[in-house]
Amino acid sequence: MSSLSRAVKTIVVVWVVAGGCSIPIWIQFGVIYQLDADGRAISESALCSIRPDMAHLQHFFPASSPCGLLLHMQRGLFVSMCVCDLQNG
Repeated sequence: MSSLSRAVKTIVVVWVVAGGCSIPIWIQFGVIYQLDADGRAISESALCSIRPDMAHLQHFFPASSPCGLLLHMQRGLFVSMCVCDLQNG
């Protein structure tokens, strides 16, 4: 039997793991400003984009997406195999 406390713990763990996995994604983004002729930031030009100092990580998100998809597919396969094993055994 499942219980509410176990479900709450599972949800909290999933949120914590998801938050931890998102750190490399959000750390590379920032507000970027265009500069005027004097080198001052133009406030109207604010843009949320990859920070120039993090340009080496610009392909991290597209590369991590298939990895996340494969992880979820493997987990689904594992759960399906466990359910089939319980039904047959």
